[in-house]
Amino acid sequence: MATELENVLGGSFYPIGEWLSYANTFISEDGKIVSTGMGWIWGLGENLADSLESAIFANRPLKCLHSDPGLEPWPPTTR
Repeated sequence: MATELENVLGGSFYPIGEWLSYANTFISEDGKIVSTGMGWIWGLGENLADSLESAIFANRPLKCLHSDPGLEPWPPTTR
């Protein structure tokens, strides 16, 4: 999965855990946290503290960074 993230987003990613029980969570070499599962990649935060705050308090919308072909971004992007 890290290789897939690197191909889509660039950079290097390292696994750090699981989120929402079906999504694997990774940290990039520059500290960004992303999660991937079921054909989507979500940005969780610019750093570990930011992503933990978002996960615990749900204080901002989840940002879909990528969706596989045939899948709409989830959650849908607002225009």
